[in-house]
Amino acid sequence: MSVDDREPVGLHATGPLDYLWQLAKARRGPVLASTAVGAVWILPGALLPFTVGEAIDAGIAGGSSGELVRWFLATLVLVLVQAVTGGLLNQAAGLAGLHASATTQDLVNRHVARLGDSLLIRARTGQVMSVANTDVDSVGEGFETLGRTVGAVVGLTVVVVVTMSHSPVLGLALVVAVPLAVLGIGLLLKPLRERNEEQRDELEGATSLAVDVVSGLRVLRGIGGERVFSRRFREASERVRATGVAAARSEAWLTSAGVLFPGLITVGITWLGARLALSGVIAPGELVAFYGASVFLVLAITNITEAIGTLSQAKVSAGRVVSLLGLDPVLDEPDEPRAVPAGPLDLHDPETGVTAPAGELTVVVASSKASRSLARRLAHYPVLDYLSDPDEEEDEDDEDFEDVEIPVNHRRSVLVGGVPVADVGLGEVRRTILLAGHAHRIFSGVLRAELTSGRGDGADAPTLEQVLAAAGATDVVEALPDGLASELPENARSLSGGQRQRLVLARALYAASDVLVLDDPTSAVDSYTEAQIAEAVARLRRGSTTVVLSRSALWRGVADHVVEIEDDPFDDGDDDADDADDADDADDADDADDAENQAIREAAR
Repeated sequence: MSVDDREPVGLHATGPLDYLWQLAKARRGPVLASTAVGAVWILPGALLPFTVGEAIDAGIAGGSSGELVRWFLATLVLVLVQAVTGGLLNQAAGLAGLHASATTQDLVNRHVARLGDSLLIRARTGQVMSVANTDVDSVGEGFETLGRTVGAVVGLTVVVVVTMSHSPVLGLALVVAVPLAVLGIGLLLKPLRERNEEQRDELEGATSLAVDVVSGLRVLRGIGGERVFSRRFREASERVRATGVAAARSEAWLTSAGVLFPGLITVGITWLGARLALSGVIAPGELVAFYGASVFLVLAITNITEAIGTLSQAKVSAGRVVSLLGLDPVLDEPDEPRAVPAGPLDLHDPETGVTAPAGELTVVVASSKASRSLARRLAHYPVLDYLSDPDEEEDEDDEDFEDVEIPVNHRRSVLVGGVPVADVGLGEVRRTILLAGHAHRIFSGVLRAELTSGRGDGADAPTLEQVLAAAGATDVVEALPDGLASELPENARSLSGGQRQRLVLARALYAASDVLVLDDPTSAVDSYTEAQIAEAVARLRRGSTTVVLSRSALWRGVADHVVEIEDDPFDDGDDDADDADDADDADDADDADDAENQAIREAAR
């Protein structure tokens, strides 16, 4: 599957604020529209108390019906303007939030696709899921509330200026009181941000645990591990609840302050205005206007307080997005890509000495760990240590993604058709060399679309029926309710490991790539079925280069060439670990699902 090489906006942001700024610049239309409309929308509410006050003083107290009608019409215009701009603000704010969340979602998806499976040892599954869902929504909500926040600030400023022009004493009181209220509210912001981050981290852990439970549910039932996982999930849920209560408590204090401080301003301004009115300094209409203005200030400061919480969460979420974007792809595109020659291609690894002649079937016999590493190297993937458990090694309290050093092991590049794969563009490498591992996943969706999505332009490509028969998957499809039209869940969890493995093999065969690398493709099937699959694959791939890494004698029996590797070329010197690995591989030869293996290890702890 190719990934669009266009660099999305915000990919190289230096921090959360820089990311939000780049996002705003990229979508400046909706952002500017929402802020401009927000400023216009708030003005009628800010000016309305003063028009009412003028109507009282000039129209009622002054006894002028003409002035009363004039200020009544002015009030009506303000109400109509606020009604119209309110609808426009909802549309503009929603559009700004939608653009921000959609752009962030697209950016996260593209970058995760660029990182590939190297992300598996850099982050927990729950971390990535939380970024792709919770954080994306939080960023969108931050942009959605931006227009109203700007409007509230503009309205607050207008009220202070107009009040100052009518009564310098009351205006000065507002100039002093409003910053003090905002400062008091701001002191509660830091604890809220800290509580939100703590809840976010605990939620990630619970999400990761839930993913493990779902992916390994069948194995858990088989070994009786439901109670262990149930207890661990309850404990994780309790931690999420505790941090959520703490965050809610901080938010409650913030909300209370947002009501208390503006309320004190209203009481103070009303009291002071009444004293000035009784002394004849201001007119009765101005007293009404100042009271209405103080009520407006309560609403404005409340909106600002709520926006502070939303924008604070958006900043935290933007930081999580930037942390994910800070992970660099392991493989780089060559500066001057070379083309792969046409025709059948041979594959040669100068590091291990493995050579797969063009158009023939080569079987490589090695330890399970060496096979896995060699398969990835032959297909130009970074060699990862899947024997380590990233969730075990990672500090659960660490909120950042870990940009660990990943060994690429391409000291001397593999040659395809005599051309180093490191000198070929990644897109062409992926189209030319296809790696199919025994634990590769089946995506959710219609089965036919899943099996046929990787087809190239080969004229001699086999039909879907042919590859299903060769992979021994015809009976798997026939057993499904709607056959190839059946809807499968994520990773086809409704199927057994052997059934999923055969569908993965069928998908790889249907792609009809020039070079096909199969890593232990039949480890989860019985010997009779494996023999049939080996013979059928050999016939189907005749004339195309195929490399099978397997210790099965059945595959060696149909091979054109057999290469045996006694020593692990990727050995890190830990002989005891390698011996234990070989023993584990022998015991687990029938288990093809890495997620289920992880669930077993988790339940056993």
